Amino acid sequence: MLIIFLFCVSISIPILLISGPALPNIAIALLAFTSLNKNFIKFFYFKFSKTLIFIFIFFCIYIIIRSFLSNHIMLSLEASLFYFRFMFFSLGIYYLLDKFKSVMINYSFMVIFLCIGIVSLDAVFQFFIGYNFLGMPVYANDGRISGIFNDELILGSYIVRLLPILIALYFIKYNNQKNINPIYIYLFLIITTFTVLISGERVSIIYLFFILINIFFISSNKKIYFIIYSLFFTVIISAIYYTPSLKERIIDRTKMDMGIYSEKLDLQFFSDTHEQHILTSIEIFKKNIFFGSGPKTFREECKKFKNNYFHGCSTHTHNTYIQLLSETGLVGTIPVIIIFLIILNKYFRYIIDLFRKNKKINNIHIAKIFLLVSFVISLMPLLPSGNFFSSYLNIFYYLPLGYYFYIIEK
Repeated sequence: MLIIFLFCVSISIPILLISGPALPNIAIALLAFTSLNKNFIKFFYFKFSKTLIFIFIFFCIYIIIRSFLSNHIMLSLEASLFYFRFMFFSLGIYYLLDKFKSVMINYSFMVIFLCIGIVSLDAVFQFFIGYNFLGMPVYANDGRISGIFNDELILGSYIVRLLPILIALYFIKYNNQKNINPIYIYLFLIITTFTVLISGERVSIIYLFFILINIFFISSNKKIYFIIYSLFFTVIISAIYYTPSLKERIIDRTKMDMGIYSEKLDLQFFSDTHEQHILTSIEIFKKNIFFGSGPKTFREECKKFKNNYFHGCSTHTHNTYIQLLSETGLVGTIPVIIIFLIILNKYFRYIIDLFRKNKKINNIHIAKIFLLVSFVISLMPLLPSGNFFSSYLNIFYYLPLGYYFYIIEK
């Protein structure tokens, strides 16, 4: 009975993410506990990359030590003390995949497909009618659509972070079929694309564009894909220009935030607020280049620089690598950079294989590409991002890792 319960918990994660932070945290703990047995850990150690295991263990030990040495020990330990649970969460997903195999693949695919589909249709309904299926009105003052998430403007992020996992599961599910390109797949992608655009989340739009490029790479009929999306984007661009709230958010405000409207063309990092966060982080980094101020301590340390950067304080830096530099220093940032470079290397190798005429490409190969796309999105530099240590984002870091472990081992 327990294993069936954990199976249900694992496939319900996309649903739990809609409910708020509490239930996903419970799910992480339960699934991490699933993999906590000596035989399974030993199996994992001999099957998978020793380099990645070493880097992860080093990082976990380091951030705990750094928390004890920070000026805000208890606050910092909230982020570092149990960070190891996320890797065990991935191992729990792997364990259940190994136990249930195609059953879990099928149900996971179905749940993610329904979650993205329902959330997208709900948001589109809200965009055209003014309120969603639950009667929630458009929340944001600038007309951005949040759909079922109400006061949390994470609609676009939720979709683009789950979409690569969904595509990967689709190709695992239909591993033995070739030339998968039915029209309903295009319709689903068009609806989700439109939803991300009306969410007004500019970073999510960039992530979506990256996903669509990869779909183009693997498409068996690139001409049809190009024609359908060319027509679709023509309609979308026209809709943006004729919808004041979208045009103001996506085009006008982006230009203003980046300094394109200024007389001196003073380009800056996405917005003045984001730039002040980064400048504040750099000041914190300078104080302790090698070790930083401690995980999760930016929100306290930034107060020391309020006189220099009035808008420089927040709960986090809004950029993964800048946050790591300020809070964990070079010692904590370099391991994450190494992991990102390993991921990029694997991603480009798989993409190059797509264009080799003598290379046999199957659906599992494509599934690997989209799981790697999920990792690239999570660790993409230069763009604004969420808090590196938040449970919400770490689910998106480590959920696809469980699937990736499964398909490279099987």
